[in-house]
Amino acid sequence: MDKWIVPREKFSKLFPFSVDAKDFFLKYIKDEKFSVCYITGRLKQIADHLTYSFQGEIGHMYWSVRYKGVNTRVVNKYVQVYFDNKEGDINDSVLVSFVFAKELGLLGFGIITDVELDALRKYVYTDETSGFYPLRIGIKVFWLHNSIINSWKDYTKWEGIRKTRNSPLIPLPAGVICIENFKGKPVKPFIKDFILEMERGIEETLSFYNGLKEEPRKDFNQANT
Repeated sequence: MDKWIVPREKFSKLFPFSVDAKDFFLKYIKDEKFSVCYITGRLKQIADHLTYSFQGEIGHMYWSVRYKGVNTRVVNKYVQVYFDNKEGDINDSVLVSFVFAKELGLLGFGIITDVELDALRKYVYTDETSGFYPLRIGIKVFWLHNSIINSWKDYTKWEGIRKTRNSPLIPLPAGVICIENFKGKPVKPFIKDFILEMERGIEETLSFYNGLKEEPRKDFNQANT
């Protein structure tokens, strides 16, 4: 994939697994040039999708979105963040995604890089027995809970960050929800402070993925047996 799909120059510094990538990402956060979406699912669902970042395109996960007239809100938010200008250029801003498991809380966060509508193919681990999931959201991962880094082959050992119901950092209804306010207050200041506090964890996550690039890969189901 990395030989055929390459970063645009404006965002190229976000993609290496380096301190420079961390600093470039955090500059968007410090300058408040970002918006926020929450992805929430069951732990097994999250693990099935996050494994792509371990065994597929290293450091990049996908999330499958169920067809309900297609989730136009996240598509519209993507267009708003990256393309909503009169110059016909790409905005110098990013769409941040927080990834939650209902059972554990916050597992990770990153930048939404792409949205793909695909009626003919699906992500290999997506269960479509109760409906189909034609929309895929791509995320460059910048932070994972350290339990995932330590036990990436066994999701039963994963943990998450749990907050009280008064905090905006809680799982929302399943799926993808882009938010600006929580209980009448803007979420951006809280998200900004939280991400900046995770600087060391971002470095550890990028270092982890950098190490995975050289590891022999095997099927995720084999890795969990």
